[in-house]
Amino acid sequence: MRFFAAEIVGVAGLALVLRSADDAGLVVLAFGPPGNSLARDALRALGCAVGDAVRCIGRLRSGAQLAVDMLAVELGDRVPAEWAGTANLGLDKLTAERLKTERAVPLLVELGDAPAEPFASVRRRLGQVMLGGWSVLTPGVLAAVRSEAAELDAMMARHAGAVLRSVEALPAPARLAWFGRAWLASGPGAP
Repeated sequence: MRFFAAEIVGVAGLALVLRSADDAGLVVLAFGPPGNSLARDALRALGCAVGDAVRCIGRLRSGAQLAVDMLAVELGDRVPAEWAGTANLGLDKLTAERLKTERAVPLLVELGDAPAEPFASVRRRLGQVMLGGWSVLTPGVLAAVRSEAAELDAMMARHAGAVLRSVEALPAPARLAWFGRAWLASGPGAP
C-alpha cells in the first residue's frame, strides 16, 4: 500500500494523473483496480478537479513509472458528510457533480513517451503461456523470444534473459519450474 498526498493534474487514457506532494513532484498514474468500473468512473470525475490537493491510498503497480491501483481518496468536505471526507473508489459513486467541480469533463493531459518497462517481454510470454498453453510457443515466437532475451542481456538483466532463453529446450516436467523462475524474474506484479 502507498499513502501519499498529491495534486490532481488530469487524465491520460484510463489513468488519473497526479503530481506527488511527498516525492518532489513525481508524476503518479492512478488506475482503477482491474474490473472495477465504479473506480474507473470515479477517477474520470476526479480528473475534473484539476489543481485540487488530495490524500490518496493506492496499491503499487510494477513498472518504470510510479503507478497505483487507487483504492480511496480523501477529499474533505467535497464529498457527502456520511463518507467522512473520504471516497472509497470501489464503493462510493463519485461524480463531477458531487465534487462540485468547475469542469464538466476531465482535463486530458499528454504524458509523452513513457520509458519501457524492462521485464515487459517476460510478462508478455508468461501471459501467453497462461492463456494459450505451451503450444503458443511456435518457431516464430521462439525466434522473438531469443531476440527479447538478447535485449534483456544488453540491459544487464541476464537472469531474465536466461529464463526466457531456457523455454526453448524445456521438457514437459521442467515447465512448471520454468514458470516459477519466470514469474520471479519478471518482478512484483506479474500477470
